[in-house]
Amino acid sequence: MRQRKTFSIKDILNLSEILSAKDKNKLYLVSLLHVGLSLLDLIGVSLIGVIGALTISGVRSQNPEGRVGELLKLLGLDSFSFQSQTVILALVAVSLLVLRTSLSVVITRKTLFFLSRRSAEISSRLISQVMSQPLSTLSRFSSQYIHYTLTTGSTSLTLGVFGNIVSVSADMALLIVLGIGIAFIDPITASLTILVFGSIMFVVYILTNTRTQRISQRYSDITIKDSEILLELVNGYREAFIRNRRGYFVDRAKKIKLEIADYSAELAWMPNIGKYVIEIAFTLGTMLVASLQFILNDSAKAVGSLTLFLAAGTRITPAILRVQQNLVSINGSITRAKPTIDLFRNTDPNLAIPEYDLQADFLHTGFESNISMKNVSFTYPDSRANVLSNITLNIESGSTVAVVGPSGAGKSTLVDLLLGMHLPSEGEILISGHSPAEAVKKWPGAIGYVPQEVVLSSGSIASNISSGFDGTKDLDSEISDALEISQLQDFVNSIPLGADTPVGERGGKLSGGQRQRVGIARAMFTKPKLLVLDEATSALDGQTESEISNAIHSLRGRVTLILIAHRLSTVMSADQIIYLEAGYIRAQGTFAEVRSQVPDFDKQARLMGL
Repeated sequence: MRQRKTFSIKDILNLSEILSAKDKNKLYLVSLLHVGLSLLDLIGVSLIGVIGALTISGVRSQNPEGRVGELLKLLGLDSFSFQSQTVILALVAVSLLVLRTSLSVVITRKTLFFLSRRSAEISSRLISQVMSQPLSTLSRFSSQYIHYTLTTGSTSLTLGVFGNIVSVSADMALLIVLGIGIAFIDPITASLTILVFGSIMFVVYILTNTRTQRISQRYSDITIKDSEILLELVNGYREAFIRNRRGYFVDRAKKIKLEIADYSAELAWMPNIGKYVIEIAFTLGTMLVASLQFILNDSAKAVGSLTLFLAAGTRITPAILRVQQNLVSINGSITRAKPTIDLFRNTDPNLAIPEYDLQADFLHTGFESNISMKNVSFTYPDSRANVLSNITLNIESGSTVAVVGPSGAGKSTLVDLLLGMHLPSEGEILISGHSPAEAVKKWPGAIGYVPQEVVLSSGSIASNISSGFDGTKDLDSEISDALEISQLQDFVNSIPLGADTPVGERGGKLSGGQRQRVGIARAMFTKPKLLVLDEATSALDGQTESEISNAIHSLRGRVTLILIAHRLSTVMSADQIIYLEAGYIRAQGTFAEVRSQVPDFDKQARLMGL
């Protein structure tokens, strides 16, 4: 995996694949609404400043002059008593400020719900994008990494980044509007306000920005590592128990949990830095403004300006605090979202998962299970060496072909290419005249596949067999046929719930052999015409393997079989044996012909008494 680069907010906003143009326009509209709300703040704060100046005039029993008098005349309050003017202005100011806050709460809540849904859509889109990639691309990422990107990373990107950007833009709009408005009313107070609160923002940003990014980067990496260790502990329980290594893995998990706790506490502390800095700076700023105003102006104007500063401070201080906290959150969220952004950038968005039909097709009309491979070579994206080189094969419908060879010869890679999970670096593969991916799309279920390790869900035996085909058609007959071929029918008949028996998480309630047989039953459920078995009987006892092999071989002539097996007894009767070595076809022919061409193969056969 390539090294991740540092991302800025501009990088995030420019990722057109993250948010659609329509979604971006909605966020721009929200930002404009917050600008409009800031005007309510400005008017409310200005009225409070007027009340301060009006109070001094009232105490002196003087009629207000200057801008205060002009404003009262404009509002039609010049004929009212001092007490009435103060009450009316206070009510209007409070109403505007409360209205602004209330509308801001409503808009922010709706914005967060909107972004939360976008998070789900982005995660779903990323799942689709990931699942549409060839296996060679997915193999570059660990399963825990992918899980993180689809959960924590996706949420961090939408709510943590975009959500907080909207909040920052709203508060910045408030600060700008208040700054401009106060500058128009009182330039000196505005200058002092900008000096005090601008200094606060600068100091807090310097104190928190770099450290937050570093901590968040480590937090993201160690969270993925934590998932890997826990999965290793659960899946490797038996080996850890036998080797008496459970304590070792638990101690590793404890160490990482403590490190995560420390980083979590550090991230939680970061926003508090701004809180205390702002408290101290606001107190000192108030003293500075009061001193200068009483030195430069008469008491009425000084009190009015000080009241204006304090009123503005009650709106500006929490706004700056929110900006600081949101900037910390954005920095941390950008870092936590990097894996998600990387996955977007390192997977092809133009690939799409084909549409599907819930109804299972058991006829596969028009499908011919013949296979043609011409000059096929394959190299993994991050490697220069060929895993397979210049492979040419022709497999006729109804034939049985075994692929054998030493470990690392490229047998599983060959199967992955045949199934369309890898795309060949060179050459062409055709199944029934189509590429493997096109054949799978055109005739779903016509190709059956049983891997070395079968993955089961926590549902029933029946639901695991018919997995993905949830149509309304009664599938009992097809499930029963699949159980028969996989030698599971007797076991299913012997348990109270039959095929409706839950298999447990990852098939934990079944034995290894039973899980493998469920996998075989799943492959046989759609009555495939091409069946690929990748060491599919390796977990079975000799008798069960023989019975399943006989059942599968009974399909000979009707189904094309491709077998990968180390047990040579399994492949003796194959029509054709392909012997791979170091990515090349070293020998090809009947069992006897390959024995005569490959001494190692002959030696293995003799050791097994064949």
